[in-house]
Amino acid sequence: WCTREVEEFYEACRQNIGFSVDNKARIFKVIKTPVRVDIHPEKIQNILGYEFYSTDPSTGRVKEFSSIFGQQYELAYWEKLDDLANDICSYLEHLEQIGNPLTGKINTTVTTPVFNNSSINTNSKKTIKVYLAESSYDTQDFRNSIKRELQDAGCYILPDKQLPLIAPALQSEVKHFIEQADVAIHIVGSGYGVVPEGIQQSIVEVQNSIASAQSSVVNLPRLIWVPEGTEPSDDRQIAFVEKLNLGKEGVAGADLVYGDQEDFKGIVLDKLKKLQEPPPPVVVIEPQHSDASTRTTKSGGGIVYLICDMQDVDTIKPLEDFLFDHGCEVLTPLFDGDESAI
Repeated sequence: WCTREVEEFYEACRQNIGFSVDNKARIFKVIKTPVRVDIHPEKIQNILGYEFYSTDPSTGRVKEFSSIFGQQYELAYWEKLDDLANDICSYLEHLEQIGNPLTGKINTTVTTPVFNNSSINTNSKKTIKVYLAESSYDTQDFRNSIKRELQDAGCYILPDKQLPLIAPALQSEVKHFIEQADVAIHIVGSGYGVVPEGIQQSIVEVQNSIASAQSSVVNLPRLIWVPEGTEPSDDRQIAFVEKLNLGKEGVAGADLVYGDQEDFKGIVLDKLKKLQEPPPPVVVIEPQHSDASTRTTKSGGGIVYLICDMQDVDTIKPLEDFLFDHGCEVLTPLFDGDESAI
């Protein structure tokens, strides 16, 4: 019956504005217990799910979020439900802003996405896209926590759909998302993480490798956090953490951070503030026909130290005059005098 409902809703969506709006599906998937993605209904396999359960990283045992397992699991239930409610609310607000989904009348002038509880940026600052890498089970609670705070700060979180667990498709999807990101955050815990089909690396290591390669090309800023007290037990995770510590590979563009959760959150928010700052203004110097003999410094210019060899002193005269004419105070090296004067 549930599968039939999905199919019926999917067909109904096709009759108006489609199943996805701005790359966000109109179905929210709640997962009570672990179910392999490949046996989810086909239409919703790639949708990010809200997992109402946790997995013990040491034993692999699964427990649903329920009060019968204690206060911790009851609290986790309400936190996850709050995530779901906020995301639904944000999505409905977005649909209202772009038009009436039932009539199919879309306001094409609205282009700012509001997903996953991210608010529309109404000021001059841009919406920052954060690639929050998938992590191992032992760090899931913190990943969920920092995701909420990033969303509250107005960030757009990537990946915004389920990552495939087959190597070629995974690598392609991760590369696609990271190319859109303004900053990437990786959480490296004690567990090695899920190993996708077709490769030997975990999904945690794969994402880090791809982000490192991207950072080498476009200088993508990254943060890699190793929680305080992390003690990898898996040989593969020990080797991975050691490579990061030694800076051998996978660290391009990254700040490797050790510490507690709150310290790392502070570092993340500082990074976001820097990314929100507008770039320095570009000063364009318009050519002017000024009398170079009038040696009066114009207001607003900076100080330029023009470095050259003694044999080039005469050659740089036109450049020196040009800088002076456009408001700069020009300093050149001294070639005569004692060492202290020079």
